[in-house]
Amino acid sequence: MKPDFLHRLERLLVLIPFVAKHRAGAPLAEVLAFGGYRNRAELEEDLALAAEIGLPPEEPGDFLEITIQDDKVEALLPQRFNRPPRLTVDEASALSASLRALGDSVGKTLAAALDRLRHALPEGVEEALAAAERRIAIEPPAATRWHDVLERAIERRNELTLAYWAQSRDVTTNPTVEPLRLHVHRGHWYLVAWNPALAAERTYRVDRITGVQVNARVFEPRQSFALARHDDTMFASRGAEPQAEVRFSAALGGYVGERWPEQSHRNADGSWSVVCPVRGGEAHFLSWILGFGGEAELVSPESLRAALRLRVQQLQRIYVPMPAGAAADT
Repeated sequence: MKPDFLHRLERLLVLIPFVAKHRAGAPLAEVLAFGGYRNRAELEEDLALAAEIGLPPEEPGDFLEITIQDDKVEALLPQRFNRPPRLTVDEASALSASLRALGDSVGKTLAAALDRLRHALPEGVEEALAAAERRIAIEPPAATRWHDVLERAIERRNELTLAYWAQSRDVTTNPTVEPLRLHVHRGHWYLVAWNPALAAERTYRVDRITGVQVNARVFEPRQSFALARHDDTMFASRGAEPQAEVRFSAALGGYVGERWPEQSHRNADGSWSVVCPVRGGEAHFLSWILGFGGEAELVSPESLRAALRLRVQQLQRIYVPMPAGAAADT
């Protein structure tokens, strides 16, 4: 079962064009029926999520506006949505991989979007697109056996008592916590929670939870808890965030200019250099670099370059064809 956030995102991707094609606004009853919403409040939650969709550099006019007015749902798209962007092969492959990651849940809509994407590309790039897609893996980890009960407890603010195996001490503990959020990090689900006994925030790896007891107590959200801190760096070191210098090819100048308008500079050979934070941990950052193929070079620090060289050597051993007659290692 997919987490609730992904269900909502998939539903929004289908809902937005449905509403946008009604220039005078889509009747609220039709939108509720089209999206399978149980009530108006459920729709309003999704519309709050839609308000976060925008285009870099994310100025006020770059965000999607979708609102309910007089029993009609109206969508105001950013002006740049009116003209499809010109995509590089790498950008198109990333978008295609993202669409495929949604699975079959949007059926014909997804198939049509993929078809339009491929028809928009110039002839002769099919092989390059397929190769680029193979470098990208976008697949959220499977939901765990506790997902449903944890999501309900988060929504209803029910206190929980966990049976939790603490690997570092090889013991099972029974913390009573206030669940706040489920979060993915490097292939694993984590529960972010407030532990009243410790008066501190704690994270619990969900596959190490062996039991969940839902308590009758309903807790009030803690205003001091900064959910905004839980982005890609939430499980990184709490010390100074490491930095890396990356050199992008001239072909990615547009991407670099939009993402790092102030931190980037153009080199004499037309390439672009950026100093950016190493977010999500070393393994995640190296995978991000590899996703650009030969269009991005990790310049520094040397420790990360060494780690990247090792990763490339490992990939080379897997993918370089063996000589005819050679036996594979077992």
